[in-house]
Amino acid sequence: MLKNSKKIYFSLFEAVKNVDAGNIFLIGKLKLNGTELYDELRAKQAETILNLIKKFLLKYPIIKSSKQKGVTSYNKRRYPKDSKLDINKNIKSQFNLLRVSENEKFPTYFYYKKKKYILKIFKVKK
Repeated sequence: MLKNSKKIYFSLFEAVKNVDAGNIFLIGKLKLNGTELYDELRAKQAETILNLIKKFLLKYPIIKSSKQKGVTSYNKRRYPKDSKLDINKNIKSQFNLLRVSENEKFPTYFYYKKKKYILKIFKVKK
């Protein structure tokens, strides 16, 4: 989520022993505008995944699959330490970190004069 991507791809694939190695049944694409906060991202992600599952169930058992190509990839799990801001950088350069941090479980934070400060981000609704 921190790669400044405008699109995120989701694959519905066969579960096999090796990670991310099964045949692909369907691929879904989530378009982003770059202003979505954590909760909005998660809601859009859930909607995309549910749509893939619905399409799969409607086509099952005559749905075709294809072999995966390329290198295995997956995103690493985020930890609270991944939400640390650099007070010497501006907000714009760290906006993606702010927007993908969950305000309660892993809010963004920084240290100043040996004190820890937490920043939470909310979008103003018009």
